[in-house]
Amino acid sequence: MSVTTQSARPGSTSTLLSRFDAVPERQRILAARNLRSFCSADLCLALADRSFSRRSADPKAALGDAEAAVAIAEHLASRSASRETSDLCARAHGEFGNCLRIQDDLVRAGRAFEVARAALELGSGALFLRAHILKLHASLFRAQGEYAEAGRLLDESIGLFARTDRSEMVGAMVGRALVYGCQEQPAHAVELLAKAIRLLDPHDDKLYEVAAFIALVWHLVDAGRPEDSLHVLDRAMDVFVEQNSTYVHLKIAWLRGRILAAMNIFAAAEDEIVRARDGFLEQGRGFQAALASLELGWLYAKTKRVTKLQACIAGTLRLFQALRVPQESAAAVLLLEAARRETEAETLLRQALRRLDARGPSGLEQSTSFRF
Repeated sequence: MSVTTQSARPGSTSTLLSRFDAVPERQRILAARNLRSFCSADLCLALADRSFSRRSADPKAALGDAEAAVAIAEHLASRSASRETSDLCARAHGEFGNCLRIQDDLVRAGRAFEVARAALELGSGALFLRAHILKLHASLFRAQGEYAEAGRLLDESIGLFARTDRSEMVGAMVGRALVYGCQEQPAHAVELLAKAIRLLDPHDDKLYEVAAFIALVWHLVDAGRPEDSLHVLDRAMDVFVEQNSTYVHLKIAWLRGRILAAMNIFAAAEDEIVRARDGFLEQGRGFQAALASLELGWLYAKTKRVTKLQACIAGTLRLFQALRVPQESAAAVLLLEAARRETEAETLLRQALRRLDARGPSGLEQSTSFRF
């Protein structure tokens, strides 16, 4: 079959996945590698599609799907090396790398993307596939703080999607805007996000719509336009309510807190950010809770509440230790400096928050796993 669009045929997907899901979870990778009935391009692509579709709602299941897709793709490639099997390997390893990135396993994610990009060069040259893999790989570079490379890949991805898939182009534009934000260019981010939202269609991936509006509100605040950000937030409430997601509503509370703080309405801002932080903790979303704690620390520094600032920094450091991922170390150093140098705490906390923005301040794909 042709894999130029890298999606399984709709008619075969349900049956294939049902049969595969009937296999006990611990045996699925072994079954994917060894049972002839499962070694098909259709099942490989069906698993890759499902992995991508539930990357946010169920990161663990998405990772399992991607790993199984890799097993099938590699088995097919070992039996018959061709452009088609190279495309399958590129797609499967790309989804696997993206899932690892979401789970904060950036080293293994990097290796997976190396395999995906190498397979891509041996494949059919399908534009959609190349655009998709570049977009996913850019997310890893953004998480690693390599913003120039992330921006370069996203620019190419946007150009390719413009020729193949408008909806996916919108998703790539949101990603590019996040990179602009990490590069302290909120005005560029706002301009691109406004354009992306104008291109949205009712049939597009709703995650892109939610992410676009959240990112626009976030970067309007950073651009010094809190009144405009509040207007956009109110305009987008129907979109957020439609998601019926506690996580999204906690994001909205955090955004509202940022807006209120920018408007110097500090008591109400504190209430909203505390509600978001505590809600993230209840959901087990340690990374998001840590980011909200940084925002809260910045608020305490700005309002000169030293005792609360010190307590907030201590709590945030404990969250970083619980997360146990290396990307938090640099931000933790900034936090310790903020604790020692109270007069500069506001600036240092904003730097720490910006450093961690690279992990997706406005995105919906954060790992839910952390330990105390």
